[in-house]
Amino acid sequence: MVQQKSSDLVRINARRTDVFDIFNFKHYIGANPYLDRGALVFDFALVELREPLPIEDYISRIGDRYPYLRHQNYESYAHLFAQVASQVSKLDMELHLNHLSVKPYEKCTRISIESLHERTTREVVYFVWDWFEAITQDEDFNFEDQLIKLQMRFRASVYGGPTVYALLRTAQEKGIPAFYLWEEGLMQYGFGKKTCPGSSNNI
Repeated sequence: MVQQKSSDLVRINARRTDVFDIFNFKHYIGANPYLDRGALVFDFALVELREPLPIEDYISRIGDRYPYLRHQNYESYAHLFAQVASQVSKLDMELHLNHLSVKPYEKCTRISIESLHERTTREVVYFVWDWFEAITQDEDFNFEDQLIKLQMRFRASVYGGPTVYALLRTAQEKGIPAFYLWEEGLMQYGFGKKTCPGSSNNI
């Protein structure tokens, strides 16, 4: 199993007791070098001088919440982290966020997970990181309360209304690009001559 460790002893975002580190966040609203759709991209590494538990221990604990993840094979901790972050990003709301990418590099692994709302997805990643570290320390983790906060974060976003999200999901199923135009306060569906900007009430 391949493990990428932080390149030096100085942690980037990791706390003193952490065994994993995540850093170099970048959010794309559309196709990018890693996914052909909106994504949150970040780097993942193991902290020097600290050892994680065997990967099976994380899979066992995570499988209590997401049983189907127990039955997959993971090349590394980064692959497991990516799968868990992708699953949690659906927020138990059946969001259509199914795509991910894992690219190992010499000193870290670059993870990309499909994303609609940057702040929600970033909080999901930090949530999963805290969960992994709680497993490492054999600490209790209040999953349900934290998940509710993430759901509320998404519902309060421009994408979280039921009508807007229904349109977004239909656009995704039909292969239609969709973006939020921040200056106009409108959604845009399609490109070029097929562009259709508007609010959820007049689409």
